Amino acid sequence: MSAFACVYAAALAIIIPEVSASDLAMECSRCADRSTTGVNLIQLKANPTSASAIRSVSSTIDVVVVAHHDDAPILLKYALPSIFHSINGLRYVFIVGTPQLIKLVQDIKTEADPGFPTGRVFVVSQEMYPFNLEQVKAARLRAGLKNDARDQKDRHAWTYQQLLKLYSHTVLAMGSGERPALSSNALIADADVVWLRPTSFIYQVGSAGQDICWYSVASKDSGAFEGDALYGDDDIQTLLGAARLHEALPDQGRKSFTGVTHHSVFQADVVRALLDEIATENSIPAWEALADTKPFLSEYDLYLSWAASKFPERVALRSLPYINSGLAELHHIVSGTSVLAYAAFHDDYPAQGHCCVNVISNDFADESGHACGGCETKLNLKDQSRATERLRHCQLSVYPEIAHAIGNATSWASVPGADSLRRFAACAYSTRN
Repeated sequence: MSAFACVYAAALAIIIPEVSASDLAMECSRCADRSTTGVNLIQLKANPTSASAIRSVSSTIDVVVVAHHDDAPILLKYALPSIFHSINGLRYVFIVGTPQLIKLVQDIKTEADPGFPTGRVFVVSQEMYPFNLEQVKAARLRAGLKNDARDQKDRHAWTYQQLLKLYSHTVLAMGSGERPALSSNALIADADVVWLRPTSFIYQVGSAGQDICWYSVASKDSGAFEGDALYGDDDIQTLLGAARLHEALPDQGRKSFTGVTHHSVFQADVVRALLDEIATENSIPAWEALADTKPFLSEYDLYLSWAASKFPERVALRSLPYINSGLAELHHIVSGTSVLAYAAFHDDYPAQGHCCVNVISNDFADESGHACGGCETKLNLKDQSRATERLRHCQLSVYPEIAHAIGNATSWASVPGADSLRRFAACAYSTRN
């Protein structure tokens, strides 16, 4: 049993005190011995595209994960290794979190096995940000936004972690003696997202850091939660006024698509322009206006709506297949599927929230041995598969260079822009015309 495995098990005892010593010893042993999935912490080896070949890549990307110490088990055992295993062009990973999580990661880096990429993982305390949870909560309460006892989520904390993501470039723009500056391209990913196959996020390398990046979208017809398709539109009307931007896609008044897919690329100048516009429009710091967003803030959909409206030449759309799942299905999914690009393990989701998005149901069922329905419970699986196939067709027809695989782009038919987004939207909506 490695020294690092013991440190990790001891850390889990602090985070999850109800776990017994014998359980920890067993988990410690399993961590040290596991070698089947290719994405476990002890056996972690960096993706060659991300490590030895990084100097030859003309444009790279950093990853930012905002996490609570309660997220540590899945973040450190699965999500973090999968980032190094699957994100093409990866440079560094920044973990933004609570003091308890920061201490844990620092201890792991100190005691890490040789395979752990110590020099490429950096921790950032959430205390460095220009607001804290109590301030966000106070702003929401002043706006009459209270937690609903019927809602399983603490919306104050939920809003706070979304603000941390939106302000990552603001806080990490300058490096320090302890960490480098954040790249202009940053993949923001939820702490419980586990990447399952190599995936690229740079569509085309631009000049002066203005790369064209991939953004994943979903539709309620391709399995996404129907409510997610409403968030961005509501956010925009609250923050910037009606008819200023469109929601995720030029949707012509139809609220069907969403950018809420558990991750998004944030580019430094794009997010800076968004925050400046919000502050100017509302005459208060952007984070305060964002905290007041009704009914909920969606950082991913808001960003995509802004980028697609104001920086369309930087946006390329696709529909990555993924699953919302619970921890009970984690080992089965991580070790057994090539259909999915990633999995989000939200253990607080109700049973009906464990669902596939952008997945052709028969493909997943044939491989995994069981069917995977959409998040919209009224959705017919045949209709979901048809909508998913339509999205893939639209993706390939508007952005044809990924026809070979989801990986590094090798050629480009044209530079995207507002017309590309309109053509994608027209294609995607054609199933309902």
